[in-house]
Amino acid sequence: MAHWFAIVGSPLVMLTALSAGYALVPWACAHQRHGVIDLVMVIALAVILVALGVEWGTMRRAGGRRATTVADRDEFLSRIGIALSVLSALGIVAQWTTRLALGPCVS
Repeated sequence: MAHWFAIVGSPLVMLTALSAGYALVPWACAHQRHGVIDLVMVIALAVILVALGVEWGTMRRAGGRRATTVADRDEFLSRIGIALSVLSALGIVAQWTTRLALGPCVS
């Protein structure tokens, strides 16, 4: 069950951060508080890194054994979870880099 946190949760966290970032832009520009958008990105990145750590630990425990079903499945799902978590983290970093380069109030 821990695999679903990384497999489904990481992309959902990235999409939620993107949606929250867009929703907060009018408020951030009106009040000149751009740190709120950065805070959303930091929280999203932290959640994704937790999912990555959980999957990394699961893969380390399942790796190295050549069992037929359970260990192979756990290692495979852990690798998928790690890949999705890394991809989601890169998406968050790309969003954050764009926000830092352009600023939220550029028309």
